[in-house]
Amino acid sequence: MDEAKRPGSRVLRLALALLLVALLVPLATPYSARADESSTNSKDAEIASLLNAGEYVEGEVLVVVDNAVAQNGPRTRGVDILANAEPLMSVSGETYATATGESLPLEETPANGPALLRSARTLPTDNAVSIMLLKQGGGTSTEELLRQLQDDPRVLFAEPNYVYTISDPEHKDIASALGLDPQAAPSGNQSGTTPAANDSNVADLSMYQWGCDNTGDTMVEEGEGFAPLKDFDINLSGWSTGAPNADGVVAVVDTGVDYNHPDLKGVMHDMTQYNLSRGGKYGFNALTEAVDPTDPMDDMFHGTHCAGIIAAEWNGEGTSGVASGVELVAVKVINKNNQMVQSDILAGYEYLAEAMDEGLPLKATNNSLGSPDITRSFSLAVTKLGEKGAISVFASGNDSVDLDKNAAIPSALVGNPYAVVVNASTSAGTLTVFSNYGKETTNVVAPGQAILSTVPLDKSTYLPEADTDPLSFETFENENPTVNVHQFKPDDDPIGDPIGTVAKDASHYDIDGGSLKVNIDEMTEGTSEAFKEAVVTIPVNADEQDDVTYVGMHLLTSPRKNDMAYMQFRIEKPGGTQDWTEPRLSLEMTVAECNRGWANLTANARCLAEKSDGELAFVNDELQVKLTLARQGSSFEPGDVLYLDAVGVGREGSAVPYQLQNGTSMAAPMATGAAMVLAERTKTNAPSSPADRAAALAALVKASVRPMSAFSDLCTSGGHVDLGLIPDQFTPVVSSAQVDSSTSPAHIIIGGSYFGNDAGTVTVAGKNAPVISWSDTSLTVERPSTVKSGVLMIEVTAKNNQTGKRGFLLELPDTPEAAATPLYEKTIPLPSVEEGFSPYVLGGVLAGLGGSLYMLPMDVSHSTGYFKQLWRYDPSGSWTRCADLPEALDTAASMTTHNGKLYLYAEKGADADASVHLMSYDPHVNSWESHPTANVPLHATIANCAGELLLIGGATFVPNAQGTGHWVNSDRNNISSYNPETGEVAAVGTLLFDVSTPTLTVHGSDIYIAQGYSFNEEGAILSNANLECVTKSDAGYASKDLTNTLPDPSPDRPQQPDMTSVKDGIILAGFVGTTDEDEDTYLLDIAHGGTEFKGIGKRASRSPLYNLSATAYDGWLYLLGFSSYEPDNQILRATAMETLPQAGDVVPKPKPSDKGEASAVARTGDARGGIATAVLVCTIAAATAGMAVATRRKKHVTTNRR
Repeated sequence: MDEAKRPGSRVLRLALALLLVALLVPLATPYSARADESSTNSKDAEIASLLNAGEYVEGEVLVVVDNAVAQNGPRTRGVDILANAEPLMSVSGETYATATGESLPLEETPANGPALLRSARTLPTDNAVSIMLLKQGGGTSTEELLRQLQDDPRVLFAEPNYVYTISDPEHKDIASALGLDPQAAPSGNQSGTTPAANDSNVADLSMYQWGCDNTGDTMVEEGEGFAPLKDFDINLSGWSTGAPNADGVVAVVDTGVDYNHPDLKGVMHDMTQYNLSRGGKYGFNALTEAVDPTDPMDDMFHGTHCAGIIAAEWNGEGTSGVASGVELVAVKVINKNNQMVQSDILAGYEYLAEAMDEGLPLKATNNSLGSPDITRSFSLAVTKLGEKGAISVFASGNDSVDLDKNAAIPSALVGNPYAVVVNASTSAGTLTVFSNYGKETTNVVAPGQAILSTVPLDKSTYLPEADTDPLSFETFENENPTVNVHQFKPDDDPIGDPIGTVAKDASHYDIDGGSLKVNIDEMTEGTSEAFKEAVVTIPVNADEQDDVTYVGMHLLTSPRKNDMAYMQFRIEKPGGTQDWTEPRLSLEMTVAECNRGWANLTANARCLAEKSDGELAFVNDELQVKLTLARQGSSFEPGDVLYLDAVGVGREGSAVPYQLQNGTSMAAPMATGAAMVLAERTKTNAPSSPADRAAALAALVKASVRPMSAFSDLCTSGGHVDLGLIPDQFTPVVSSAQVDSSTSPAHIIIGGSYFGNDAGTVTVAGKNAPVISWSDTSLTVERPSTVKSGVLMIEVTAKNNQTGKRGFLLELPDTPEAAATPLYEKTIPLPSVEEGFSPYVLGGVLAGLGGSLYMLPMDVSHSTGYFKQLWRYDPSGSWTRCADLPEALDTAASMTTHNGKLYLYAEKGADADASVHLMSYDPHVNSWESHPTANVPLHATIANCAGELLLIGGATFVPNAQGTGHWVNSDRNNISSYNPETGEVAAVGTLLFDVSTPTLTVHGSDIYIAQGYSFNEEGAILSNANLECVTKSDAGYASKDLTNTLPDPSPDRPQQPDMTSVKDGIILAGFVGTTDEDEDTYLLDIAHGGTEFKGIGKRASRSPLYNLSATAYDGWLYLLGFSSYEPDNQILRATAMETLPQAGDVVPKPKPSDKGEASAVARTGDARGGIATAVLVCTIAAATAGMAVATRRKKHVTTNRR
């Protein structure tokens, strides 16, 4: 969306959010901004919200200071609390304006906001605003520091110094699935053995780097969508010759870099040549707890792997990076406990900015950071470095979600001219199953699955194909291989019948084209149907058996399922008895995950034998390896196949510092390396201004793609990075669109890059738009006469027949041929950030009671639950924050009214840990009361029908012996009554369709039920596209199918509507209909005999809405929802409509109580755009894109967050 067309936008204005690098809620504004009598309560609520938002460093606070105010000295004559604060970062007013896209006001007004904007305008230097880390000794708590700062006129924002834990949650899942101890910690380099000291013992591994040269001959997996697509790569000739193809410096912002790695030590940039106040020769360890800030050594693996993809030095052995000739600087922001702290990240970015000022030729930063949470925290840092000449490349993340509908880091980078967001592809030319995507929010696709690259020396592993002198090696070229697989027998002689056969020209890992195929149903069943066991026999010469240290093999299961594997080894114990190495020790080897294609399973066999109090046993000069497969969430099925290839045995010293990894973390450095190559190719014609040069390079990366149908709707370019293009083949990059209504017909002015100098064609919403003017960076078209206002896809096709596209929310003048459906007549401003309302509300639950509208917002910034606050909206236009829920709840929230109270049903936890919470809110005493839930079903929705509380729908989680399990639908009787006093649940009826957490509404004695989901036999989620009506009578509850009354859905958008009842019938709100209808609100007109839903002639929004909640109350239809196009991403709109009396809306006499009153926040209907500070708030929960931030959210529930 073009920022110039959205002056009220918040989510896409990438502002001071970055200064805060996280949820920076303003605690202090100039006195006049908040001088109402409720300010103390509001501040208390804000501080409580900050302290509950996540883990933080006790006794530390991040403070954002307005330097214009600070120049006048401290606010008191006493001790200045900020006197010893540590400066972290400063930015100029110009940088602020670039990042936000806003013109800054010259003075403070109630509409323009506080002093930040005033100071940014009057201090155009690099110190308009500063971020500081405040630490106080003497045991001063974080809460005490926040209270001391809240009235300081210098302080714009303050917050705890949050800590983010980055972990691999799959690790514990794997351990549980394999029956292992999840607390056992894997060792760094397979039990402390010595890696190869240099590349002299490493083979040429470039044939396995398919991302640079996809021959289609290695890592082959049969099946549609899996087989390698020959020549599908980044198309870089000469990439592994060592000849320079780029220069300049890339900063790897990550876990550090192993600067002693043979492929990296020669490409580390010497930072001692600059006059810097921090850092060392190879970069900067920005960790607060760093023993040596000058040492950015990688004690994990992630940063080193990314570094090798970018610039590993080629010498004919090991791997080669994309950009030969580039040098690297390491910025370490993640510690060995997988944690990163906001202040450390800020310090790292500021270090780079200082170095650039001293002459560092930084051209790009690689940020393999993604997040499932919304965050705009990097935007200002990206802008600051961009203005100095460096682009920033980001991974989109590994949550398999559409970021257009789920705000995250890339959502904050839309429109930033210096940022490139990268999705991950497979070698088959498809998007990986884990990659995030977004037609609006991500830019390009690059290789990100099975990427071979460098890892730290102490994380070396055994790759049989890298061993130049193996003790045994088999690639199954011949019909009679030396390695075979046998059935496992649980007795003294474990070797059963051979079950492996050589498969030629089928799935195979090595270039030789053969593999060993095993029918999994011929393997021995383990402790359950989810386990299969077999014995692999590997020959070793008798005179070399004492040298055996490592065993490795590559595995593939077909079809792809959530399969894992580990190895045990036959050992001989003192006394001559034979046994297997202990299973719990298998976490000290690489547990192979087979759900993403070929996986390397490797172990230090000798070390495991010693730890199991034995030594490796050789039977008939063969090493016996017990191979266990485990399938998570389901059982193995007939026809499932296991492939083995490149099986090898190595000696001490044959482990190598290279590994295969998957993730958008790997795709980002592919694109970063490509950017450096492109920068070298275009340096003679690059703009002279550093800022223009960086913007041009970012646009060039987005233009240098091979358009593919597989990616056409997954990123803005619709293509995969391709370095083999010439300028005439570049894809147009569309970056902005504005409507000029001064002409008739109106014109649309489109900005971007690589349009070419000769006019091509333009379509708007699929309609041809006559071209008025055309240049390489700007063009003007006439609006098509039949196109209406809305989210319009603009496609620019250049003379080279390449097409670039992007969607924009455009307001066009109505014409006789195209009159847009009007919007609801009332837009209700949500509470402001100052008042304690989170900017990361992506929907919620609405209900009317006692003449007011109540809202339970869904706040995704909280790590302890989505639902915590309750707000009341008075028809006069003011918001009041009511009592918070006793504890934050996660999902499945629904509300109804009963006996003058709000009743809330919601869940906490996921799967086996899921629990129901049912409570009521009494507005007269402003407090919550919990009700018994022992017999309440999970995944239900609460409703009041004719005075009776009902629980509708539901499911049960069935655990298995491996500690996992799956969901099953409720068998029958999935309509239950509920007694809130006793907790009694009684079955009263059965639905026609299985459903969990449905959307529903009550109209008289009829209950209309839709949406939600059900589960198949394996526990997979199935969407519910049905509508049924359940009628209550003296005889019970009777159902009928009304699915045929629903309107035709849009084929391009998922459906997440909500329902509510009005006098005339049932409202279906937020339904995405066909384009021609131009409706999103439909009525089933029961009062007048209507038999199908019809549009009401008004829209809640011109863009699709998600996470919707609708309610009709007291003469108004209200709709709350999330949209990436709407200001703040969230809307609450209303339209006048005749409503029904609401069941349960009874106002009993107030009871005496000392609970106190709800806290009013003096909202008077002001537009949120008038509160300038609201735009400056954000959150960071950054996760290395190859990993994931630990979270309590139930990821498989996406349609019930109403």
